Amino acid sequence: MDKKKINSFRLIAGILTVLVWALIIWDIYHNYGIPDIDTIIDIGKENKFRAFMQMESLFLMKGLGISMHTGLLYSAVSVLFPFFVAIGADLLGIWLMVTPQYLAGRFIGEGILGWLVEKYPKLADISAVGEKEKTTQVMLIRMTGFPLNMVSLYCGAIKIKYGPFLMASLPGLIFDVLCYSIVGYGGGDSLTLKVVVAMGSRALISVISVIIYYFRMKNRK
Repeated sequence: MDKKKINSFRLIAGILTVLVWALIIWDIYHNYGIPDIDTIIDIGKENKFRAFMQMESLFLMKGLGISMHTGLLYSAVSVLFPFFVAIGADLLGIWLMVTPQYLAGRFIGEGILGWLVEKYPKLADISAVGEKEKTTQVMLIRMTGFPLNMVSLYCGAIKIKYGPFLMASLPGLIFDVLCYSIVGYGGGDSLTLKVVVAMGSRALISVISVIIYYFRMKNRK
């Protein structure tokens, strides 16, 4: 593993993360006081554009490696904006999340593959198929709920072309967007029928994806 390249990426990602956080916190604190998700939602009632930019900044920080639940981001966006605007904001957010780790994989190169496969053996299945099948493979593994950043990092390291990678990531994650958006529109109440159906549907999609993935790989052996 090329530790020098990994440390360089961590440094760049760390600097960018600090800058993004500093801008968000300064903007919110300067205008509204101590920042949190609830504050951003309150801002959305007054200034949609500012709230939009701050939410996209949070998506970017997720892509830079900051630990946060993407479902919370999708739900918050759905609280802030009308349905189709929220979907558009989430799709832009997906692009901001998957791109940094993909670029990190391209930058670090194949030296990181051993570590990734050792920690997440299923990632090797992406390399096990032909070039034309890799897009479908990435989409399926996204749909199973596999760790977001690890898939992006691996795809960059094995040098999947960026266009097909992105086109596989968007539909692979859209079910998360739809389900958590419904949770947001349900007011975050975990007991509403709407929320139960949304989360049940997401779980069912994961199960179906795992089954398809299993038989797809079994037929290749």
